[in-house]
Amino acid sequence: SSDYRVYALDLKTGEQAWDEPFATGNWVWGAPAADEERVYVGSMDHHLYAIDQATGRQVWQEDIGGSIAGSVALADGVLFVGGVDKKLHALRADDKNELWVTDDLGGWVWGKPLVHQGYVYVGSLDGRFHAFAVSDGSPRWQAVPLDGAIRAWAVLLSESLIVGTDSGNLYYIDT
Repeated sequence: SSDYRVYALDLKTGEQAWDEPFATGNWVWGAPAADEERVYVGSMDHHLYAIDQATGRQVWQEDIGGSIAGSVALADGVLFVGGVDKKLHALRADDKNELWVTDDLGGWVWGKPLVHQGYVYVGSLDGRFHAFAVSDGSPRWQAVPLDGAIRAWAVLLSESLIVGTDSGNLYYIDT
């Protein structure tokens, strides 16, 4: 929430699941990711947080070097998160160790990364769409230039990506 908090509600009753909401140091604009034990969320305070699902208490936090405006992606125990530092970060969910980080992508990474078949796909506000190997962060192909900033995440359709930009255009990119 923009009140610097993360809320957990019981789906059946609508009541708060934690004694109190989890407090971050700034706005929370993106959606969290979750596994069986934890919720992972980024904040504009530069931190990625791991929160215990049962208690709402912090397990760990990590400063990625820039505000996190977008959503966090989780795949096979690895968190993928971009920020206003113009980079994509891959961290182990269990202990927050950074596995790799990209070079400057040219613009903020705002949309949620999409992970599919060993690659992670993400757009940046400079209008370029990127693909990296999940294993080591190496580029799959050269960034694809699009018309307009990319704020939302891509949608997978068969083996192609559908990407929208703030210019009002939709693009179809073969993975």
